[in-house]
Amino acid sequence: MTPVKTTINLSNMFKTLVLYSFFFLFLFNITYCQPHGVIDHIRNDSLRFTILTTGVKIIDSDRVSISTALVRVNLTEKKKRELFKISRQNWIKLLSDTTKDWAANLCLYEIYKKDATVFKSIKTKDQWDKCCRSNDVNYWNQKLK
Repeated sequence: MTPVKTTINLSNMFKTLVLYSFFFLFLFNITYCQPHGVIDHIRNDSLRFTILTTGVKIIDSDRVSISTALVRVNLTEKKKRELFKISRQNWIKLLSDTTKDWAANLCLYEIYKKDATVFKSIKTKDQWDKCCRSNDVNYWNQKLK
């Protein structure tokens, strides 16, 4: 019997390793870097929103739930799901960016279902800047800790 000579082709192994590495990086990018796609859509000049008013609910004979106003931003459902993946640090950056702060605030109102009655009378970023920006940013800084 003659021994079988085995050769290892390092060049093919290297190519395979590089291929798997690119595949892994591609999957990682799709899975963990998604929120950056939605961050691009959080812009003051393009984000649209509506205010929905909930009705009064009778909880029982002694309790009544008053109506509230809720923000609904006009993003696709997929983009809305991606909002939940945005880190606290990125929300703070968005709220500090004068081109994105108003839109980020509206998105946070929707995510946290914060009562948005104030937005029945405040329809623009300029109005928000004058009356509520400081309070809202402080609120989110505390809430997002």
